[in-house]
Amino acid sequence: MILHSRRWIDHYVGEGRWGQRTLLDQFAHNRDAHPDREAVVDPPDRPDLVGTPARSLSYEAWCRRY
Repeated sequence: MILHSRRWIDHYVGEGRWGQRTLLDQFAHNRDAHPDREAVVDPPDRPDLVGTPARSLSYEAWCRRY
């Protein structure tokens, strides 16, 4: 599915904002470069929303778990 005109695609690619790297590619890159940094974080109001404490996982912990 292409949601943007060729003009905008060329514009974003030319600025380096878009490329061939997928979200999962970027996640793997961040895991390798910064395994101990936070990767995913629950919202602070998670206890109010679902009744369990908010959590966060590093890139390495997330990759081991999922």
